[in-house]
Amino acid sequence: MDQLPGAPSGRLVVGSTATYSSYLLLPMFGRFAELFPGVERQLRTGNTTEITRQLTDGEVRLAVLPGDRAGASPHYRVEPLLEEQLLLVAHPGHPLAGHAVSPADLAQQRFLFREEGSATRRAQDDALALWGLPPSRCPGVTGNETLKQAAAAGLGIAVMPQRCVTQELRDGHLALLRPDPGLPACTIVLATARETSLSPAEQEFASLLRTKGDA
Repeated sequence: MDQLPGAPSGRLVVGSTATYSSYLLLPMFGRFAELFPGVERQLRTGNTTEITRQLTDGEVRLAVLPGDRAGASPHYRVEPLLEEQLLLVAHPGHPLAGHAVSPADLAQQRFLFREEGSATRRAQDDALALWGLPPSRCPGVTGNETLKQAAAAGLGIAVMPQRCVTQELRDGHLALLRPDPGLPACTIVLATARETSLSPAEQEFASLLRTKGDA
């Protein structure tokens, strides 16, 4: 019955990490609700390991994940969706704000980190490795919102996805540092269930996400 012509109905379940749920999927859910009000929507948030397990077990059939962590699996397909630039940010009054900085400069700075297990934390650890700095052993901050508020308060510098800090950079609450070598972009992927075809609601939401990627 779900495959009959007409407006999609039924239930849509999408999984993602906290970062992409907040800054990408919630706005997309709002747009989807306008287009297809008859579809019940549920967004499941967890770390990458949890969401990929749910894909494997069939609990979710669509997921948005960091591409370098999604991996290959016989249980789901992965397609590139978006490129997310990583940025190094600090309080606007930080002495290095707006300047090019070397790994030697960064070695003297206090970094702020997300909690273990988050996609942002892994990106932060990768950034330290890129600059030849030792891995962090300090306690992490839970959530990107808390992390960027800590950076804006001058408590340290942080590597964060651009999507999380765009508004704060525009408003002047945060400032960029320009590290050399620079930070890479992270690929965001759409993972979909492999074993059966997607429902009309799932197909429509996947198409909406691809439109966002094209934009």
